[in-house]
Amino acid sequence: MANQDIAPPSYVVERDLRLDLFRGIGLWMIFLDHIPDDFVAWLTLRNYGFSDAAEFFVFISGYLAGYIGQALTLRYKPVDLDVLPLYITLIAASPLILWCLLRRPNWTLLGSVLLYIGARLFDWNLASYPPGTHWYFNPFAWQLMFVFAAWCGVGGIAQLQFLIRSRLTLIVALAWMAFAFLIVMTWHLPVLDAMVPKWMIKAIYPIDKTDLDMLRFTHFLALALVITRYFPRKSEILTSKWLRPMVLCGQHSLPIFCFGVFLSFGAHWILVQHAQGGARALWMQLLVSVGGILIMIGLAWLLERAEKVPALFVETSANLPDATNKPAAA
Repeated sequence: MANQDIAPPSYVVERDLRLDLFRGIGLWMIFLDHIPDDFVAWLTLRNYGFSDAAEFFVFISGYLAGYIGQALTLRYKPVDLDVLPLYITLIAASPLILWCLLRRPNWTLLGSVLLYIGARLFDWNLASYPPGTHWYFNPFAWQLMFVFAAWCGVGGIAQLQFLIRSRLTLIVALAWMAFAFLIVMTWHLPVLDAMVPKWMIKAIYPIDKTDLDMLRFTHFLALALVITRYFPRKSEILTSKWLRPMVLCGQHSLPIFCFGVFLSFGAHWILVQHAQGGARALWMQLLVSVGGILIMIGLAWLLERAEKVPALFVETSANLPDATNKPAAA
């Protein structure tokens, strides 16, 4: 009798443009968030809820790991590249994770949950540089986002359809997003901060990013549920020329991410040198933000074009008749 806990493999893999789209949006948000004191960064997710672009990046990477595997390790983390070693570590571990998911998906997910709980209770993390510091994105905690996404990617999402289609679940997700929005607004408006009960402050703070606080995780799940419900995979808007720049950036996420970090350094330098307050500073912030995104789009377009360049050298032996098939001489 077949094991009912084994996820069936996917025989036909069709690219889900929603993943590319939201990964591209996430890359733009990461770029803007890395520019200090940039008013354009108010367009990013971190200002309106508990989660931000990091959850997008890790979740989509985990989901795509159902079809991808690489092996690299990294310990030293340059500034603003904190999420990169986490990504590389999780991708390096993805062959083992996927091997377990394909055989015992639910047990693997349970193991991931237990590892997350252990990391939170016992402060498990990896050492970093300089000595005495630890990884900003704790891999023992953030692996939960990755493994859960991979679990969905190998077929686990089918087990959640009753929740995704539930009206009650939708109401809870929308309510949670509204609550997160109100709490985040208190960070910017002191008047609202005074209205939050002290017992609630003790209950929800600190909202820890390093160890993937449950407030962040559940907020992202609420966002994902709403997007999944109202943004179907076959939506015509995904092929719109207006969304094409975001999709392109998402399809070349790793080089765009790395290049975007350097762009944010350049944008910061320009603002420090040439924006000293007033209307000029606002215009300069707008200029470097839009200019940086346009450069990222241009790089993504070049990478896309480079992949479509035909090969100039071919294996000529492939066109020669097989000598073993020649008739014997009379």
